[in-house]
Amino acid sequence: MFDVSISQDVLDTLPKKRFDNDIATISDKLSNNLENDFFRIKPVRGIKDESIYEMRIHLGGKNYRMAFRLADHSAVVIYLSTHLEKQVFDKEVQRVLRKGSRRLNSKDF
Repeated sequence: MFDVSISQDVLDTLPKKRFDNDIATISDKLSNNLENDFFRIKPVRGIKDESIYEMRIHLGGKNYRMAFRLADHSAVVIYLSTHLEKQVFDKEVQRVLRKGSRRLNSKDF
């Protein structure tokens, strides 16, 4: 069983009216994918830390990609974006991790 947590930066960007539902959806979907097949989970390219992965998720009627760090049996969601194209998302995660900020603009919600 995987322990899923969500970084404070990602929590701060979630809309308040769907907050609990979005947290539950993120945790359930990520945990299910980690436990079962890894089919929808891909590594984020261009990052030397090989424990950063991404997957698509549907929240509140919109599609997102989320990046997460995987270690042993725990996963921490570190970034959430509306950019769905893998190449664009990977570059965005690289840039954000280099800057040390994982914050997503709330205007994307």
